[in-house]
Amino acid sequence: MAVSLSVALCLFIFIMSNEPATVSAERSGGIAYILAPIFVEEFEELDTDEKEEILLDIDHIIRKVVHFGMYAVLCALFTVASLWHSRTWIKHLLLPWLLSALYAAGDEIHQMFVPGRGPLVSDVVIDSCGALFGAVFVMACTAILLKRKS
Repeated sequence: MAVSLSVALCLFIFIMSNEPATVSAERSGGIAYILAPIFVEEFEELDTDEKEEILLDIDHIIRKVVHFGMYAVLCALFTVASLWHSRTWIKHLLLPWLLSALYAAGDEIHQMFVPGRGPLVSDVVIDSCGALFGAVFVMACTAILLKRKS
C-alpha cells in the first residue's frame, strides 16, 4: 500500500510541477488571498501596493510549506515501505531520504522545461529537509510502537 501511495504522490508532484508558472501562481495566489485577511489585521483597509506585498509574502510561504510537506509525506511513505524490506535502521532512514532527495532534484530539473518555471536549489534543500522530517517521524513512531509492544 505504501509503495502504491508513494508512486501516486510522485505522479501528483510531477503533474503539479508540469503546470506552467501562471497556473501554479494563480492557485497559490488564490489561497494567499483567502488567508491574508485571517492573518493580517485590517487587510481590506490596506492600499493596493501593501496588499500585493503581503499576498506575495504569503504566497511564498505557502509554496515552501507545501514543498516541505509533500516531501515529508513522500519520504514517510518510502520509509513505511522500507520497513517491510530491510532490517537495519540506517537503511530505513537513508534509502527513503535519498530517494526523496533525488526525486526532488529530478523534479527541479524537470521544471527547466516547463514554461515560466525553473530549477531552484533552495527548493531541493527544503524538499530534502521535509523528507528527512518524514523519515524521522515514521522511525520515531515505529520506535514508540515497538517499545509499547515489548
